[in-house]
Amino acid sequence: MRLLIGSLCAFMPFTINAAEFNGKELLQQIKTLQAQGKQLHSTYDLSDLNQLRQCANESNPLRVQAKGLPEQVLKLDDFALRVPLNQAAHLSFSCVYCSDSAIESCDKMDKYLERANKIINKS
Repeated sequence: MRLLIGSLCAFMPFTINAAEFNGKELLQQIKTLQAQGKQLHSTYDLSDLNQLRQCANESNPLRVQAKGLPEQVLKLDDFALRVPLNQAAHLSFSCVYCSDSAIESCDKMDKYLERANKIINKS
């Protein structure tokens, strides 16, 4: 099964400032990676070497995307938003990695994504 790779983008009105827009966009990208990581782990049996290889091949573009997220997060102007998004971004790499412990990283992301979402909704 092929996973759809890409971010979900929503229409943003022109009144939102650039930092707010980027924060919302990054939050959505990280949430999408989390969902894709969970999908990987429910799709493949990692104890089977062939399935592990398939998982690694499919997750490679996701790992590349996840690896670049912390750098993007650090460019945000809003420090309060950067903190939880940075934690979630770092965990996203482990989440999309094909290992037995990866699902734990996916689950740990929830609290950081909730904090970031609250911060974005307050502004």
